[in-house]
Amino acid sequence: VIKAAVPKAEFDYDKETGEISYNYKQLKSTSLLSLGIVGDSPEDEASQLINKLRKGVNKISESDRTKLATALWKSIKGTNLSSFELAEMIVDRTEAGLDWRIDATKDIADMGALRGQKQDFESTWNNVIGFWSKFTAGVKEYHPDAYIAAEVTDDNDIYNKGAGSKSGARFSNSQEAVKKLINEAGFTTIANYSYFQSNIIKIFGKLFAINDDNSVTDQQDGYTETLMEHIGNFLNSAPLESLLYSFNFSGGNHDNCRAIEGYAMDMGLVFADLTEQSDFEHRQRAYKILNGLGYGDNPTSTQVNNYDYDRVSPINIAKCESISSGMGKAKNFIGLSQERQDYVYGKMLNALANISNGKFKGKNFEANGFGIKEYSDALDIVLEEMDYLEPDTNKRLTEDEKTKLKKATLAEILRPAMSKLLGQTEYIVALMGNPTLFGGDDYGATGFEHKTKNITVHNRSKVHEEWAETGNSEYMDFVEKFNKKLHRIYNLRTKVNPLNDGSPILLDQQFAHNNGKTTPVAGILRQSPNGAMAISLFNPTGMTHKYDSEYKPEYLNLECIDLGCLPKGIKRDMTFVNAKNPNEKYKTREHNGKYFIKKVVNNKDVSIEFSDPTLVLYHDPSFTGHKKTLYNPQYNFVTNPYNNNKNKGILGAKLAINAR
Repeated sequence: VIKAAVPKAEFDYDKETGEISYNYKQLKSTSLLSLGIVGDSPEDEASQLINKLRKGVNKISESDRTKLATALWKSIKGTNLSSFELAEMIVDRTEAGLDWRIDATKDIADMGALRGQKQDFESTWNNVIGFWSKFTAGVKEYHPDAYIAAEVTDDNDIYNKGAGSKSGARFSNSQEAVKKLINEAGFTTIANYSYFQSNIIKIFGKLFAINDDNSVTDQQDGYTETLMEHIGNFLNSAPLESLLYSFNFSGGNHDNCRAIEGYAMDMGLVFADLTEQSDFEHRQRAYKILNGLGYGDNPTSTQVNNYDYDRVSPINIAKCESISSGMGKAKNFIGLSQERQDYVYGKMLNALANISNGKFKGKNFEANGFGIKEYSDALDIVLEEMDYLEPDTNKRLTEDEKTKLKKATLAEILRPAMSKLLGQTEYIVALMGNPTLFGGDDYGATGFEHKTKNITVHNRSKVHEEWAETGNSEYMDFVEKFNKKLHRIYNLRTKVNPLNDGSPILLDQQFAHNNGKTTPVAGILRQSPNGAMAISLFNPTGMTHKYDSEYKPEYLNLECIDLGCLPKGIKRDMTFVNAKNPNEKYKTREHNGKYFIKKVVNNKDVSIEFSDPTLVLYHDPSFTGHKKTLYNPQYNFVTNPYNNNKNKGILGAKLAINAR
């Protein structure tokens, strides 16, 4: 395909393995325009490209064909037909194969025309469904159980702009349109932006992106009620399989800023309009950074209002402010004298004033460029500027002081953000769907990116695995502890299978006691086909949306977990254990037809206490020696396996590469 599109592209191959490689820089400059393709629509561009490839394949030189054949032969050296027969048998028996995540699913249609109201939603969405139904049919012909997740964004926006309400009953609303996409196009599920991404982020902090009205929202209270509402809406949004395998983001993703980045800065300041005089708070905070004012130094309203913010970068200010807070604390913990601490603080304020004004080492630079950088790089810039501002080399920070100050500052900046990400991850792991981790988040990765724009790609900077590597000069114990905690949370899914395959039931709102207050708590019961169960409770306390404050959930005390009048499957004296501490036992009780769960200590029922973000209880039929499968009365997953026998076919036929 590459040689057909770019005949001049040179390639080579590994003489031992046959692995083919191309000149990346040469291919990077390839575009539709460079290929001579200028279409008047996406369909026309695709048609021209396919025609070019077809013609190009026939023109590949004999020497290139020979070279490619040699590389392919090297890659299968040592195999024979039996190898392929065995491979197909394994694939066939295990029903294995590739799983898929479809990026920007809707964008195979002309979304620009729809947003410009030149196309209607109904015809556009039908085209999207029609296209992907052919794709999924092709995949499932060879891998019937393929997991295919579709990324669907802005569905409500395009529904409204495309006059979706005129579609009639078929697409009565945007949620129904997405449901039709899942069912008719053959997708397993969708990337869960609508229910468990931004809505969970808003509980633990501020959104990492602006809303349609250019505001950044966060949730100040009512966490339990809102969470239960989103869970309820989610349960009605798609078929059961789609709910169970929903592609859920724990933190950030490749189309957004890093989660720790988003929690480490005040996103309200990042997206603030500093030219708006009514926004005095953000303007005052910006003024302090721009003018090198420290903690407790508050400018007058006249100074703030008379300052020209036209060329000020809000994201630069937000990054500088979080560094000022972090380094202002860190200087106290690295063994410096009071005089040296004061020196560091003063130089830091002056350095941040220069950087926030778009100046570095006496030269102008693009201020936004500093705000989007990962914190490790940003701190290196600040320390360099501090050196530049000190003419006396004897007074400058030593290399040892810089190293200690940088590590301590990273700890002060990242730890509060990490605490919020850990809480968010606990929520996501205890909810329905597949929790996914953006690689690097577990090592404290930072870096900014605008939602879906892929402009800065600073969210894809280096992953600092060395930060968690004992013995490495870059090692930081707080990163290693965070990494282990995060993976421990994910590992809950390997221990508690109902969190993966259990049919979900939203429990009635629970009520706990907390510091003399009554605190509402959300809960979910999950039941697996084999009768195993999990109950998840969500602690709504301790939330703080201050970027430099740690999230610390508080103790909750519940008299019991109210299961209400649940259907068959719940019996008296069923044993549950705390999934995080299996030695902690719980029992089901019944009174007047209503079931509830009590904690049991020394054969006595006691109240339930927990202070983690979630409490997950787990029941397995083996706990009581019960061997009979307890089918969920709502959903029976078990089918007769003999009804699914496949045609045996000819072993190796699918994988045969012999020329005929």
